[in-house]
Amino acid sequence: MMTALLAVSADADWLGRLERAAGGAGLEFSRLRDARVLSARAGAAGVVVADSGPEAPRWARAVRRDLPGYVLAFAVAREGLAAGAVSEALARGADGILDKDGSEAVLAARLRELGRRAAAAARERGLTSPDGRVRLQPAGGRVFLRRRGAWKPGPALSVREAGLLRLLLERPGRVFERADLLEALWRGRGGDVNSEALDKQAASLRRKLGPAGRSLRTVRGRGYCWG
Repeated sequence: MMTALLAVSADADWLGRLERAAGGAGLEFSRLRDARVLSARAGAAGVVVADSGPEAPRWARAVRRDLPGYVLAFAVAREGLAAGAVSEALARGADGILDKDGSEAVLAARLRELGRRAAAAARERGLTSPDGRVRLQPAGGRVFLRRRGAWKPGPALSVREAGLLRLLLERPGRVFERADLLEALWRGRGGDVNSEALDKQAASLRRKLGPAGRSLRTVRGRGYCWG
């Protein structure tokens, strides 16, 4: 899965340069216009890039509240870099700074570094569902369920159940086609596996997650999604 880059800016020229650099860095670019949509992005690893300006503190608070695992970078014009905007941006909660006037090659390299940091943080933190009820530790395939305000170990998951949950939590709201899930979970042998096997894995996972499993939705004629 590609690491997401969410951009916040009214500067069309900067957004175009940022999108091209994101492609060069292997990041999935999209633009944000409203902080209220952040909660829909929870669960995935990513980078948020926002302009350093009067709205920066508001975006920093929104990111920390709704996307606690994301890396936040503020974009600063070169004159701002010389005027002490770096320390101000860091004080506002940024994890890093991007030079808006730098070359696209340098920008891509910086985004690649931020993307690696985000992916590493996601691996360490695990994946949490947007409603905060399910958490998966991908490395060991262990699932935790939130009950009465505390995280409790959930039932043991099979390798494919854990793989399915990981894919869904990495991109909540996205519909995963059956063929793609079969290829991913059966490691390239999806064409040789009956889709009924996928349905059994999904049904078993849903049962093990209890009430939280209702978020694992079957999309008729297509596949599965979370939320």
